[in-house]
Amino acid sequence: GVLAGGNPLLASLGTRGRDFFSLMMEIPETSIAEENSCFEPFSAERTSMLGAIQQDVLENRRRGGFSSGRNFMPPLAHNSADHSIAIHNCHSALREVEVLHDQLLALLQDRRIQPRDIIVMAPDITVYEPYVNAVFGTGKLKNSYAFSDRSIRDSNRTAAAFLSLLKLRNSKYEISAVFDLLEHPALRRRWGLSDSDLNLMRQWIAASGIRWGVDAEHREELCGVGFEEYSWEQGLDRLLLGYAVLRDEAEQGREEVVSLDAVEGSDAETLGAFIRFVQALFSLRERLASARPLESWCELLLAVTDEFFLSDEDSYLELSAVRGTLRQLAEYGQELGLAEELSPELILSLLENGFGELNASESFLHGGITFCSLVPMRSIPMKVVAILGLRDGTFPRRDIAIGFSLLAREKRKLDPSPNLEDRYLFLESVLAARENLLLFYQGRDCRGDKEYPPASPLAELIDTLGASFHIAPEKLVIEHRLQAFEFDYFNGRNPELFSFSETNFMAAAALAKTLTGKGLSSCGVRESLPFCEVQSPPGEMSLRNLEEFFCAPQAYYLRQAAGLQYTDSARQPPEQENDEPLALNGLEKYAVGNSVMDWMQR
Repeated sequence: GVLAGGNPLLASLGTRGRDFFSLMMEIPETSIAEENSCFEPFSAERTSMLGAIQQDVLENRRRGGFSSGRNFMPPLAHNSADHSIAIHNCHSALREVEVLHDQLLALLQDRRIQPRDIIVMAPDITVYEPYVNAVFGTGKLKNSYAFSDRSIRDSNRTAAAFLSLLKLRNSKYEISAVFDLLEHPALRRRWGLSDSDLNLMRQWIAASGIRWGVDAEHREELCGVGFEEYSWEQGLDRLLLGYAVLRDEAEQGREEVVSLDAVEGSDAETLGAFIRFVQALFSLRERLASARPLESWCELLLAVTDEFFLSDEDSYLELSAVRGTLRQLAEYGQELGLAEELSPELILSLLENGFGELNASESFLHGGITFCSLVPMRSIPMKVVAILGLRDGTFPRRDIAIGFSLLAREKRKLDPSPNLEDRYLFLESVLAARENLLLFYQGRDCRGDKEYPPASPLAELIDTLGASFHIAPEKLVIEHRLQAFEFDYFNGRNPELFSFSETNFMAAAALAKTLTGKGLSSCGVRESLPFCEVQSPPGEMSLRNLEEFFCAPQAYYLRQAAGLQYTDSARQPPEQENDEPLALNGLEKYAVGNSVMDWMQR
């Protein structure tokens, strides 16, 4: 009854907090309320949009509509210069981060706001981490931000590589998975390989025809057919035979192994180091195959870390975290007295859970812009609060009913509910912002510009803002463009669209010069730009052309309209390199024909 006709945000988003305080008040020791207020006093001079919304939540007031009563208040006038609450509609996660970067640079023009006063949250910050590093890591704030709330696996590349190394035991040993391991610097240095060696080895592997499978026996275990073609054993034998003997002598050796003359001179050291790494990788498959006690597992895995990773000044901290997790598992086994043998799958699951825990040694605030996940105990008062990823379907989380769960039969207060928890976290974040609140969501499709609704808590906030202030609905959400180099960010026509990126400005200027032959100042709104002239469809098409059109419309357009010609290998996706080539393209047929002719002439 208290919330009837009261603040809509408090009624809809505050269920979790209301249940918590209601349950606490049932305890006699906590039923006496303190007189001291935990809220800052609301001053009439600070009547910003953010301050008014927060005060209405505190006083449980509703504005606008046709209601009346003690909790009803008339709408407030809106100041066009008030940007305390800004809602940004973007096309992708990358565009969210790019817009955030420009918005924070604009706020930091105020000397009262420092990077340490800014917190950026997301439902899962690991999703946005690569975009943040790409945008912030190369911009003017590259030394002013840090991540929190990351697990050991997410913040520790060595831990992720270690798990990938163990998971490789049940795989096909595809070339992409093996080279992904070699991308880790500590593992690569352990085997004496450099960055330039990786490109050389990729060329060797591609020329040798290696795709997957250790040998014929391993192939038979995986698919029931034992064949050596395109396996690691056959490909490495070809490379070794090509280096060890001359081409004429190789023809007198094993007929089933065709030598490959690709390695010469000092490159033999690189080939030897690579073969030692691959052999150690294959032997690890046998060492991890049998069950053993937990303490024995930890000893083996500690030895694996020493064997495959080099501990130097760049990686010793990450390796220490991996070893610490293994020693902690061994201590748990000793305390519980576990003498049973554990399967490799169970050990891998324990390691994934151990590496999935938050890094307890990592502090939350690092003195700069803090990026963290939207989790409890993170909605602390900050001058600037930004939330990314408020898209419908991803936030808030949904409550999934499990058939065998007894909690669903009788609901009680504070029962686990991810949906209610996320909604309350959003309300806490709105109340935690002291001066500016920046909210971002993906409301447009980057391919077809299809519209998507915001997350339900954000939609409720937009409705509340529309009812609490005299403001046009289109002014509540800032609609951003698909590309960061759109002219609207640099022509000054819309004050809400701006950019500090010199790279995007140069791209926009180059595009304007290409389209109009003049500078950026000559370009007006987007509708005035010339469009590409599309050719009319042909009256008749062959079945092959029709198939090419539906399989790759963009490639067909470039070939027919622009006259661009390219080979099939140029558009072959990298993931297909793991599969055996079942047919030769035109260039490969030409190369094979030349080889046959050379052989016949000799």
